[in-house]
Amino acid sequence: MKVLILGSGAKDHALAWAISKSHIINGLYVAPGNSGTGEIAENITDTDITDPEQVAALCRRLEVDYCFVGDSQSISNGVVDFLNAEGISVFGAPKAAGRLETERLFAREFIKKYSIPSTRAEIFHDFDAFAEYVESHPGRLVLKRNKATNGKNVFDSRNKERLLQLGREILQQDTLLVERFEEGINLSVFALLDEKNHLILPPVSDYHKAQDNDTGMGTSGMGAICPVPILSDKIHAHILTDIIEPTIEGLRAEGLCYKGVFFFSLLIQERTAKVTSFHLRFGDPEAQVLIPLIESDLGELAKAIDRQQLDKFNLKLSHHSAVGVVVAADGYPQQTPKKQVVSIDPFFPNKESILFHGATQKNGDGKIYTTGGRCFTVVGLGENILKANSKAYQHIGAVRFPGAWNRNDIGNRFFEDI
Repeated sequence: MKVLILGSGAKDHALAWAISKSHIINGLYVAPGNSGTGEIAENITDTDITDPEQVAALCRRLEVDYCFVGDSQSISNGVVDFLNAEGISVFGAPKAAGRLETERLFAREFIKKYSIPSTRAEIFHDFDAFAEYVESHPGRLVLKRNKATNGKNVFDSRNKERLLQLGREILQQDTLLVERFEEGINLSVFALLDEKNHLILPPVSDYHKAQDNDTGMGTSGMGAICPVPILSDKIHAHILTDIIEPTIEGLRAEGLCYKGVFFFSLLIQERTAKVTSFHLRFGDPEAQVLIPLIESDLGELAKAIDRQQLDKFNLKLSHHSAVGVVVAADGYPQQTPKKQVVSIDPFFPNKESILFHGATQKNGDGKIYTTGGRCFTVVGLGENILKANSKAYQHIGAVRFPGAWNRNDIGNRFFEDI
């Protein structure tokens, strides 16, 4: 079985790392990949992964049996639809379903139609109405663009002038959604789909803020833990019954079912859970702590999804915990960092830790360079979150480059729940 993975992030390295261990894989390619994927697969750098025809041509050239499409722009451009039409087996969402991630108003309509618990949002089309709302609602607000692109599209602040500035900028090009800030724990739940059946994976909690204690600017994710020790059986049942099942029934009713993964981004508050957003791909850094805990052969899992046999698949999971800490470049998330040469200790990774590459590349000189903001994820494994946290931070110094930085509290909030 030959497999192609579209992407270049740490989540794509994690997926490639797991698939490379499959006993049924005899060819593994990643487009465009990074320096990490290049060590376990063949990187393909001459293809625009957002162009359906180019991706299909690459699949034919490599004689690929299965393609993982995890890039949101590729989904929006209809890569999955095109590959399906060409008879190429694919893991990923079609363009129509992709709107649940890329168009927040569309997702809100879906949520309302199927009575799914969610955070409340006010919708604005003009600045004056928004400014009046800000004046009458002092405190911390969350601003979201309707079009959820790969760039930054969620902002939160309690500063009125900053809110007005951000709102004006968004309204010049898009519809604005505004939410009152709510305290709670971020939870990511992933459901594998095969069009007929679904399989729920262990929940993940991620950290979006740049600095310790959830302060600083928002990012695409600075760390994650899996599984989440605070979740009671009652909360699990609530999420399954009131959120996951209505969503999947809605997908069926709307003709939006597909073979791939559905990612529920949730806010957990005491005994309730609310949807904050939908995604139709694995998350980063969530995938880096989730995938290492799957002990089943991922090649066999992909085959079961392709054959619509998830209901017969025996998913084997590790009893360990994983803590992932993102190592970022100087300037992230405010500006595009400069390229830096990376040094990685030869003893790393090992049985207790894993290193997933993100924004990296290996040049002709054989050296590894950073190419963006989130460069690596160091994953520690242990019997519980405390021990996994210890392993992650014990080894994080093994990755070095000028300006490297990371949060120092990933997983700490859960220590007392162990």
